[in-house]
Amino acid sequence: MPPWPLLHRADLAAVEREIGQIWEWHVDHDTGQCGRHPDRGGGCSFAMTAGEFVAAFAFLHRATGRPEPLERALRVARVHWQARDRATDLIPNQAEMEGAAFKGRFDCHTTDTSISGLWCSRLLVAAQLTGNDELRDMAVAELKAFMRHQWQGATRPWGQLNLDGTPVPGPRATEGYERSAPRGELDLWPAYWAGYEYPQETALAYVWSHRLTGDPELLGGAQRWARAFAADLDRLRAAGGTYAQHYGTVISFFIELHRESGDRADLDTARAFADQALDLLHARRLFRGHSAKPYYEAVDGVGFLCYGLLQLVEELRGLATDRLDPFTLNL
Repeated sequence: MPPWPLLHRADLAAVEREIGQIWEWHVDHDTGQCGRHPDRGGGCSFAMTAGEFVAAFAFLHRATGRPEPLERALRVARVHWQARDRATDLIPNQAEMEGAAFKGRFDCHTTDTSISGLWCSRLLVAAQLTGNDELRDMAVAELKAFMRHQWQGATRPWGQLNLDGTPVPGPRATEGYERSAPRGELDLWPAYWAGYEYPQETALAYVWSHRLTGDPELLGGAQRWARAFAADLDRLRAAGGTYAQHYGTVISFFIELHRESGDRADLDTARAFADQALDLLHARRLFRGHSAKPYYEAVDGVGFLCYGLLQLVEELRGLATDRLDPFTLNL
């Protein structure tokens, strides 16, 4: 996600123009439908894209004080929320509106962790920036809906749910676009970063939602994810580790959870993941993106790992009061 606060310090006018272009070229002004391509909302309306746009509009509202960006943030957020199953509060990945592309595809009638991890987290950022209760309440309701349905009858959370809350069982498809559907139990360490699986980001969303609301149920959701990650630590090492981004994000998650729970065990787990990442990824003066790669590659998320390690050092040294606000940093 673009670091809007840092860009704003350099050139507010340029940031205003850029976020204005999102509204102009990526959103249908009549419906609020949006997409990642500049076709005015005529393509795939992925929830992860909508979340980024909501956060961008919220930042512009915060930076300028103008009401129009907040109205736009709400307009885009409501598209997916209004497409939810009213009995479960689960939203589809694509809001299947009249004239939408790929109408009837699996992501028009299922939900997944790109929603809990990316749509919810960005609505929480937007709510924190604007003080808007509606944005906060949409995100919290969705996270609680996942808590009710994602873990049912499984040792790991389900990767994909029907909107009525029933899991989509495996096995995964082997042909066509259906291969992208995260059927069955969720892969906690997915190899493809632009797909439908965002477990670490989902876990962070629960921490941030608790920070924003103080709701103990949301802290319980974060702790459930913590148990799943911690139980996988030894198996992950035996498998050769994971990508730098996953290590960095899970380290950040346990640090943020420690700040909410006060439980030293969370900080110890963050350090255990950091030790594993250092053992498997550090090579001379660089980090590899994955232990199976003999080189650095930016797409593997080494920056997330470096940030997680810096957070850990800060926390261990008792410097947490000087940290950047995680909402602002992730915006």
